[in-house]
Amino acid sequence: MLHAQTAQSSLPIEFSTSQLDFEKFIAMVKENHPIAKQAGIVMETGRATVLKARGNFDPKIVGDKRIKEFQGKKYYDNNQLTFKIPTWYGISLEGGFYRNEGNYLNRADIIPNDGLYAAGVSIDLLQGSWINERMATLKMAKAFQKQTLAEREIILNNLLYEAALSYFNWLKEQQNYAAVLAVTQTARERYKGIQQLVNEGERAAIDSIEAKALIQDREMTLLKTQIALNSSKLKVSNFLWSENEIPLELMDETEAEAVDHIGLDFGLMQLKDSLDRIELKNNPKLKALNAKVEQLAIDKNLKINGLLPKLKLNYNLINEQPIQNTPLDIGQYKGGLSFSMPLFLRKERGALRLAKLKLSDALYTYDLENIKLKNKLRELFFKWQNNQEMLTVSNEVVKANKKLLKAEERKFYLGESSLFMVNSREQKYLSVQLKQNESLNQLLTTKVTLLNTLMLPIIN
Repeated sequence: MLHAQTAQSSLPIEFSTSQLDFEKFIAMVKENHPIAKQAGIVMETGRATVLKARGNFDPKIVGDKRIKEFQGKKYYDNNQLTFKIPTWYGISLEGGFYRNEGNYLNRADIIPNDGLYAAGVSIDLLQGSWINERMATLKMAKAFQKQTLAEREIILNNLLYEAALSYFNWLKEQQNYAAVLAVTQTARERYKGIQQLVNEGERAAIDSIEAKALIQDREMTLLKTQIALNSSKLKVSNFLWSENEIPLELMDETEAEAVDHIGLDFGLMQLKDSLDRIELKNNPKLKALNAKVEQLAIDKNLKINGLLPKLKLNYNLINEQPIQNTPLDIGQYKGGLSFSMPLFLRKERGALRLAKLKLSDALYTYDLENIKLKNKLRELFFKWQNNQEMLTVSNEVVKANKKLLKAEERKFYLGESSLFMVNSREQKYLSVQLKQNESLNQLLTTKVTLLNTLMLPIIN
């Protein structure tokens, strides 16, 4: 059973389950584990970053009022209301209304009493024309969002991978405990039978002592396996949380369900035959690195653009009435042209060099990770095939040793063998059972490692 325990109360909340199967366990981890929920926060960070970058293209209303009165005289009362719409390619659309009053206005501020309307455009002709800060920020934000989506996949995949390993270890320790418990119970029953034969004079007393010593040895081994089993269950409990974010703990009687290792072959057989042709570009690790490369490439282009001079054109039509209500008169306007350029461009050239170095470093990292993933896959496929063969051989060895043990026990009760030989056969049988459990654990571990490397789902 499972029980939940809060910091406020030591009373458990019990769940009516005596067996926790692998698929249910993985589903619980995926749905309820805090790290799985943190992975969602990573994804939301990417969305928020894009939203923030889009804000650079938001229309803006700007109001400005300046007034001065002194010794009963109104020097000036300047009012300005402007509306700006930034666009993609270094162009901003502008509109405004101006109204100025006062006895001491600057000559440039003298306009009709009813005010003046303006509508026009501001254009970056060189620097900022094909890429600018707001454009680059949004592009990099979108690339960063791709990166966060990939990172979310990586976090979830690694969480489920660690959870699967803990479950497999629990299953192995449970199987080990069952095997040791079985031979311990057999040793206890054999001791009772031998003790009766000794009392009847059909066996030497030394056989009773030897049988008793074997029980003590088995019980010591059983205690060790029980400690290992309890430890493995606690590690599994680390991955168990309820829907209400309450940590769950495995009860003593809860058992792991045997895992069908064939069921974990999802997609692996098809991939094995086309390993050299596998495209890893959709692997989340490479997708995350590629998104980083994309961000750095955008930053490099922005730095290249920074080498160009700044040349900005402003042009606004002006009229006493709203322009939409009167014919356009291009002879009434205000405008300007501004130019600036550093003479040595040391700051800009240094920034570009740094951007290129960062991009080159990221490309090297991408290529290296791509090769490492391919080589790791080759290694894991080879290991997977060997593990399958080892498990097959191990199963045959267990069957053979079981037959030998049964035959030795029959010979012993017929008086044709010794207790020493029976114990030796039984010890060998126990040893190959433990090796069989280890072989299954290695096979399951290799399979989920393959799935983790390929970023394939552990369960369908």
